[in-house]
Amino acid sequence: MKEIGSNLKERSTGERVRTKFFPVTREDVRKLDGWIFNRTLPFDNEKHKIFALFLEDSNEYQGLVAYEERPKDSSVKVILIESNPHNIGRNGIYEGTGGHLFAIAIKKSYELGFDGHIYFVSKTNKMDYYQAAFGAKLINSKRSTMAIEKEQSRKLYDTYILGKEY
Repeated sequence: MKEIGSNLKERSTGERVRTKFFPVTREDVRKLDGWIFNRTLPFDNEKHKIFALFLEDSNEYQGLVAYEERPKDSSVKVILIESNPHNIGRNGIYEGTGGHLFAIAIKKSYELGFDGHIYFVSKTNKMDYYQAAFGAKLINSKRSTMAIEKEQSRKLYDTYILGKEY
């Protein structure tokens, strides 16, 4: 099932580009070369669902998100989020990949009736970034667990799935 999103920005032109995202297999992801994520993480558990983000007119991966539905927590737990290496940093080709990947997990949270609530374990050096960029809140400092809750989730969903601008 392919879905259309919006609002990645091409840095060189400032233009917004349309996107598509859909589930991919573990075998598809294993074939990626040059990515820096832990390839074993989303493969450990059959409960983990993996979605890939593409430009609407391309089959080149722009990012990946793996998540697990957590009904007992009324939430979606993001297991892995990774941008294509050419999108990382201030010199990346496309801006907004991370927000779009979180928005995919938020969309699933809405579909499950969890009000857009997602959570994830952060690398400690990324916590300030997640707070500033996505409004994430630290909910367990011992485990570096962060959450994106209702208001911020709606903003990310509206921006990256519906294409609204704030």
